[in-house]
Amino acid sequence: MDKNTVNQAGIVFQKLRKQRHLSTKKLAKGILSVSSVNKFETGKTKLSFFKLGSLLKRMDISLDDYYEQIESETLSDSYNHFLNKIEPIYQGNDLLTLKAIAKEETSKNNEEFINLIKTASLISFIKKIDSNYLVEDMIVKKNKPIFNERRILEFIRTGHFKKLFNYFDLSND
Repeated sequence: MDKNTVNQAGIVFQKLRKQRHLSTKKLAKGILSVSSVNKFETGKTKLSFFKLGSLLKRMDISLDDYYEQIESETLSDSYNHFLNKIEPIYQGNDLLTLKAIAKEETSKNNEEFINLIKTASLISFIKKIDSNYLVEDMIVKKNKPIFNERRILEFIRTGHFKKLFNYFDLSND
């Protein structure tokens, strides 16, 4: 796990613990030290698979649900950072820069879902400025395997598309 994911794992863990009104002392009892839980929640240390599993079980959370939430939170942070970078470029109608960034995103040859969303967003922004912009078939074909219904629904459910439309004026007037 990279440092950002470790931090996000701790933040998500702490949020889930607090939602269940559990103190670190009560949660950690018989599993590990309170200080280890605190260090994990602040991203200063990792927990073993077994220790994490025991803590999650005590909170009645499956590992799958926990990792899905971390992924969702990480996706949200990454996408918000991307939108903050793109906003001044879009608002300034800087079509050349938007096209260059879109080309860079599609050339990464990385099939992570967030890259697909970034590319789709860039294409939407470009088409808003230049309605004649042609989306190459290779972009769609290259990313098709990861563009599945579960990932799309998760992205919509977490409000990212709503954020996108609130963030930028994408109206037709």
